[in-house]
Amino acid sequence: MTSPAITVTPGTPLRDAARLMYDDRVKPLTVIDPVADRISGTLHQRGVLRVFSRPADEPAAEARCCSRILAASPPRSTAVL
Repeated sequence: MTSPAITVTPGTPLRDAARLMYDDRVKPLTVIDPVADRISGTLHQRGVLRVFSRPADEPAAEARCCSRILAASPPRSTAVL
């Protein structure tokens, strides 16, 4: 374990987290919620690599699929009390 701990927040871009892992030679990064000042999870090297190893057309296909689902979904009503 490194001291001080090398951490990221949920808003840290994935590319920046990957760079931290590489530069500081750490595999897991602790994710800290800055509002609650608590650990909210961990980001592992394997998960980061999986994102970068996806075929280029896969994210686009996933986005098209999600947009069709959202377009077909009826709008949600919100009640104001």
